Amino acid sequence: NNNNNNSQQNSVLLTQNEFNILWLLPIWETYPSTEGNTNNEEKSTKKVTNLFSNIIRNLGGVDKSIPQGWTNVKQRPCKYKYIPFEIPTSFVIIGNTYIKKLTKTEQKLAQLVGIEPADETTFYLTNVFPKVSNMDTESRNSIFLSILNQYENFHPNLKQNLKNIQFISSLDGSLHRACDLYLPNVNEAWNLLDNDICFPSFPYALEKYKDILIGLGINQKIGVEGIITCAEIIHKNAFNHSDIAISLASELFRFIKQNKSIIIPSEQGVERAIALEKLKKLNDLLWIPVLTTSPDPLLPFLTVKQKLYSPLAVCQPKDMWLCSSQKHIMSGDFYDENLSTVFKWNIPFSASQLTEQLLSISHQWEK
Repeated sequence: NNNNNNSQQNSVLLTQNEFNILWLLPIWETYPSTEGNTNNEEKSTKKVTNLFSNIIRNLGGVDKSIPQGWTNVKQRPCKYKYIPFEIPTSFVIIGNTYIKKLTKTEQKLAQLVGIEPADETTFYLTNVFPKVSNMDTESRNSIFLSILNQYENFHPNLKQNLKNIQFISSLDGSLHRACDLYLPNVNEAWNLLDNDICFPSFPYALEKYKDILIGLGINQKIGVEGIITCAEIIHKNAFNHSDIAISLASELFRFIKQNKSIIIPSEQGVERAIALEKLKKLNDLLWIPVLTTSPDPLLPFLTVKQKLYSPLAVCQPKDMWLCSSQKHIMSGDFYDENLSTVFKWNIPFSASQLTEQLLSISHQWEK
């Protein structure tokens, strides 16, 4: 009888035994899982949960159904955690220990039986970030776009960890960290890098995510890392696709010549030292265009077997009369003290090198 039930709501209290029974029942509906519950068990749990909610509601709610003195009783250990924050409904959590979002009434009861709210940072570090590579595109985008939309509310530790996660898809569908990509408005990147893997794809390329991606370390200009990446692309294509490699090498040469003053920090310090050390990688790559014919009949000239060489194998045009018998001649010229040091172009020629050059010049004269 509804009237009788309504009149008794304020006076009904659960006994200790009844409370213990509720604690043991499978009344908590957990998120779908790849482990644990079968579909039938999940449906059964949901039914029990709904039944339990109705019982508590009819008793007048947690505050009126459980003696206040019990709230001070030591909480029992419980494997479950309830999630007080929003996550995509399609997200699958391994382990079946996270309870779906509870009403305020259910949260009160959950706390009484030892179920505590999940820590958001721990939840994402444990259940989301390690599983990125195994997610399908739709699920991954759903989860991480949800994270980006709530980014400003996240703990600094969570933001820091997000920098190291490969979750942003590029134009070819591969996954990258933000620091591996470039903003779409970096025009030099379109000219120097592989467009399929260096820009974020939709929807991460949307303007509303720009500031967040900047906070996660996305590149806003071509720096040392970009130059090295471009040189690696040139090196990879130096033989099988030489025309593409030479065209790209010319672009890189032009970029370095125009931006040499900003590529390496001018002030002495750690950043400058790191940049110079990284640029040494260029010495192992074929990316410098060279002259294919001698600019002067009397100039000794090495046979050119390829159109691109490493910096250690070439000399600048200003030095060609000193070493052209031992080094190939760059097809362009730029002077920069820092890069000359990295590429070892500032090392004085030895007496034996100069002697060999003079002998080669004399042979040319005799011809």
